[in-house]
Amino acid sequence: MTMRKLKILSAVALLCFAGLSYLPHADGARAVTRAPAEASIPLEMYLSQLGDTCGCYFTLEEASEVGGAANQLAAYMVAGRTPGASLEQTLEELSRTVPNFTYSISGDKPRIVHVVDARLKRLSGYAMERVVTSIDYKGDVGGLVARINQQGIPISSPTVVFTDELKLRDLYSKGHVKAESLKVREVLSSFVPLTGYRKVIWSSRTNLGGEDQTTYVRFHGPQRMPKH
Repeated sequence: MTMRKLKILSAVALLCFAGLSYLPHADGARAVTRAPAEASIPLEMYLSQLGDTCGCYFTLEEASEVGGAANQLAAYMVAGRTPGASLEQTLEELSRTVPNFTYSISGDKPRIVHVVDARLKRLSGYAMERVVTSIDYKGDVGGLVARINQQGIPISSPTVVFTDELKLRDLYSKGHVKAESLKVREVLSSFVPLTGYRKVIWSSRTNLGGEDQTTYVRFHGPQRMPKH
C-alpha cells in the first residue's frame, strides 16, 4: 500500500472517530448526518436556551397517565436547533418531532409561548382552558393559585415536589394581576414581572386518569433565587 493511500485512510478514520456532523460530498456540498446522542438535551432546558436566544418566554403544561412518567414532555430529549431558524420555524420542527407537542403564542414584547401536551386538549373541564371571570390580586405566587381555585377551578400548588424540581420552585415572588374574562394560563403568565425571571415561567402537571384531575402549577422563579 502506498504512503498516499495510508494518509487517505487515516484521514477517513479520524473523521469517523470524531463523529462530525457534516461530511463532504464530491461536489463540495455538505450533508447533515445524525447528531451525536450527547448533543440532545431535555425539552425544558432546550426551551430555556431558546428563550435566551429569541428573547421570549415559555410555559409548559404536562399530562401524565396512571403508571406513566410525570414529566414525559419536559424530559423528552431534543437535538440541537437548526442554525438560523426563526422561533416559529423551530416551534414547528418541535411539533413534528416531539410527541404531543403543541403551542400557541401570546403577547408581543415579550412573546410568551404556551407549550401544551396535546392530550390535555381532549380533557373536559381542563383548568388552563377555564376562564377567570374577574380577578384583582396582589401578593405572592402561591396566593394567586389559591385565589383562582376559589372560583371553582381545579388548580393547586404542588403537594409533592420531586427533588430535581426544588431548585426551580418559586414560593416568594410577588406580582399583581387585574383582569376579566381571561383564561387561567393567561392570568398566571401575566402575574410575575418577567425581567430577570427564568425563561420557562411556570409548568403544570395534570393527571389524565382517575378522579383527581387537579392541575398542579409550579412557578420556576427568578434566575437568581433570593435567600429566605
